[in-house]
Amino acid sequence: MAARDPRYRPYRFALWLLYFGLIVGASAVVVTSIVRNLRGPPSPPPLGDVPTRAALRVCLDDLERLAREQDERLFRLGADAGQGDAVARWNAWSADWEVRMRDLAARCALDHADPGSPDARAIDEIARARDAVLDLHAGYGRLVNRFASDQAELARAAWRALEGARLAVRRPRD
Repeated sequence: MAARDPRYRPYRFALWLLYFGLIVGASAVVVTSIVRNLRGPPSPPPLGDVPTRAALRVCLDDLERLAREQDERLFRLGADAGQGDAVARWNAWSADWEVRMRDLAARCALDHADPGSPDARAIDEIARARDAVLDLHAGYGRLVNRFASDQAELARAAWRALEGARLAVRRPRD
């Protein structure tokens, strides 16, 4: 091995620093990205005022609408189970639904209720209902993921068999 020229030592040192700097920088970007992804989107700042009674009725209507949408989406998933991207579409919808649920909680101050407020009991009840809907959502998520890992291929095979039968029925007779 040839001896290194001492004149280039500062340049080699600078290149090594640049190399390690790039590695550290890339690692920092990856770690930051992972942490942001695990944290999720930032929640909006809490509202300063406690919602009025009319606003609480709107909050409850929105919560019921989100709960109905969740149930409808799960049943639609059952009908679409044979399609290859049904679970991926559920997961994408689920992430958006969770963001809307967090926005509802922030808008309605469900996690920041003032105990001295005359509507504190109503806010607590809506928060309890929200928690129950979120628990149901988590259960649905577990069911969807379990189905995707255990039964999705059976659903796809059933839909392929039905399509084959449909083609056979449409063919003209020999």
